[in-house]
Amino acid sequence: MKEIITIRISSIIIFLLPMLAINLSLLFNNYISLYSVDDYKFILSIYDKFPILERIHLNALEKHYLLTETTLPYIDGRISISAAVRGYYTNNFIFKPAIFLCCVFMFLYWNNYKNIMKKIIETKKSEINYFFIAGVASTIFLFLHAYFLGKPDWKELYNVDLYKLFRRFIIISFILLELTAQFLLVIKLTKIRKSILHLIKQKVLWIKLSFSIFLIIFTIVVALVMSFINQSDAFNNIVEWNYVMLLLAYYLLSFFIWKKV
Repeated sequence: MKEIITIRISSIIIFLLPMLAINLSLLFNNYISLYSVDDYKFILSIYDKFPILERIHLNALEKHYLLTETTLPYIDGRISISAAVRGYYTNNFIFKPAIFLCCVFMFLYWNNYKNIMKKIIETKKSEINYFFIAGVASTIFLFLHAYFLGKPDWKELYNVDLYKLFRRFIIISFILLELTAQFLLVIKLTKIRKSILHLIKQKVLWIKLSFSIFLIIFTIVVALVMSFINQSDAFNNIVEWNYVMLLLAYYLLSFFIWKKV
């Protein structure tokens, strides 16, 4: 099935793109920015050939939120993801293009799953694939999150608190819709597993089902803790960095769940 090939390719791209974008932005905005351009004489020749890299470096040096020492935010939480990617060049030339491209592959991912369902269980035209609706909606909210990140003009036009509330609504909507879409999808795959034994790896299917349940419970627990107990910024940042990796693991599992065809 060509849909399975597309799903596997989309899954690995969706897993890799955000991870690379976030960590490359962290590298340029925070690690490299700890040193002046002159401290990197061995790469000045590269800067001569690729001026955009030097602009990213110089832009990073000017940012007030940069760290004074190196960090591993997955463990120490010294910086949030939004702060790590907010530099002008990293945001507009690394993070946003990667996320926008990721959204394209997310649509392909959900659309091909919908097509597979139609082929395997001969879905009636009137039947609604709720996982597809939730998946596409989550893709739209991810696009909006990336689009509005680092847009100071919106802060100037509107109340800052309202702007923050709007961005929080977008990211929460993305998370809830993503969790819903993945859970509904894995439930549907579980129900039809006997029809797709020749296509799917059952052990990985059960792992993904267990992972979906775990992540839903984990999300509820974290939400309750962060709502009723004041946590440090470092704690919130640690949760943020690792939670994103957990969400991306959904797609990594989708890559392995299908047999090669």
